[in-house]
Amino acid sequence: MAKSMRQQLREEADTIKKMFASGYSVQEIANIFKVDTITLYEVMRWMGFSFKRGVIDESKLVYADNSVKLEKVVINGKRYTDITPLFSPR
Repeated sequence: MAKSMRQQLREEADTIKKMFASGYSVQEIANIFKVDTITLYEVMRWMGFSFKRGVIDESKLVYADNSVKLEKVVINGKRYTDITPLFSPR
């Protein structure tokens, strides 16, 4: 009975771990074993690798100032609040 690609990759788990630790990218390893990267990612997750992104340090983030200053307008003696900047900022 023929082995599936996943089974073959699981047998080569030590080789894949060494290659990844020495700096090979997942794409390069997939090209060497002639498999697609999704299959290799699945096998590497099975081996215990984690591909989560690092935590972002939010203390260095700068946020845009989205505040809008509404002006009071007097037309024919009546006071209005001009809300035009809410819909078309300058």
